[in-house]
Amino acid sequence: IVLICNLDPRATAEDVGEACSLFGPILSCDILVDTMGRPLNEAEVEFLYAESARDCVAKLDKNIADGRVLHVKLQDQATLPVKPRYSSRTVIASDR
Repeated sequence: IVLICNLDPRATAEDVGEACSLFGPILSCDILVDTMGRPLNEAEVEFLYAESARDCVAKLDKNIADGRVLHVKLQDQATLPVKPRYSSRTVIASDR
């Protein structure tokens, strides 16, 4: 799982998923929101392969997208659902 921070507030799960699909098959892509439903400018992307996630981090971390410097890192597991999600983009069915 890759956490992408400092996204443009208008970024959608579809936008992020499409950009990240260049690195390999994606299981899911979620934009994180606060308890009021406002975007946190963060997304979690779950890749099918660990190598794809590592490539994503290596190529996107500290790069500029929409005039903003992205901060991208690996996570062992998804953020707990304390932060609700919206615009989930499921590409491949997962067992969750």
